[in-house]
Amino acid sequence: MLKAKAGADVATMSGKLGWQPHTTRAAMTGLRKAGHDIVAAKPDGGGAATYRIVGSTGNGTGSVAVNARAS
Repeated sequence: MLKAKAGADVATMSGKLGWQPHTTRAAMTGLRKAGHDIVAAKPDGGGAATYRIVGSTGNGTGSVAVNARAS
């Protein structure tokens, strides 16, 4: 889901995986720590942020970039 061009929000990922939202967020933190770069995009009109993987550093120093506007 995170590799899809549109990404996914926490509620969608949690529902599909059968996880609690806090578990989904913790898993994304684990991915970041494993070296994946995760981008968060917040829609202009409000609503849930979507997340997607944009790359991997492979060295355990991934980052989370927040984009204030989603198209």
